[in-house]
Amino acid sequence: MAVAMNELNNPDLGPTTLPVNDLIRRIERVDWFTNMGQTPQQAEAQIKQVYQHLNLSEPGVYWLSQETIEEEMPCSLTNSELWAKLQPVPAALQTEAERLNRQTQLDYLVYQLPELIFHKVYHAAFTTFERVATIQFITGHAIYLCTMACIWELLSDQKEWSYNPYKALFEIYEAGHVPLGMDELGFYLL
Repeated sequence: MAVAMNELNNPDLGPTTLPVNDLIRRIERVDWFTNMGQTPQQAEAQIKQVYQHLNLSEPGVYWLSQETIEEEMPCSLTNSELWAKLQPVPAALQTEAERLNRQTQLDYLVYQLPELIFHKVYHAAFTTFERVATIQFITGHAIYLCTMACIWELLSDQKEWSYNPYKALFEIYEAGHVPLGMDELGFYLL
């Protein structure tokens, strides 16, 4: 049986309980995919800030139409500077959570959040996109990004984890857009 987001009974998540719960509440309130087709400068600035924080060269930022991604997803992780930085993050988060004795809290987020996010995101993707592959990609992407943002937030009281790039990417979803992904040319938004 699926658990509704508002039924989430968060355990004590340690010193970051408030910011993690705040982010979960924000995820609950997202009106998914409602501003696609608009190109706000704020979303582009957030992408550039993520790259800057991770000491990467400024990316090209490309806005795609819904029709474009329904035909073929243009993003590829091959040769992406950003992906090279983000790929090892889950293991690093795991190691840090173990070091801080927060493995139980991390496990809670890993096992509870995807199910709690899935239904609302999938429904929005199903009513917005036509192609099954697009619906699956967008749904999985949103679940991964939101879960990673919450896990990072669990460790945000530590200096080296204070800036959360996943939270910055989540805020693009929160604004009704889709931070699709990246390749060697730059970052794609919808």
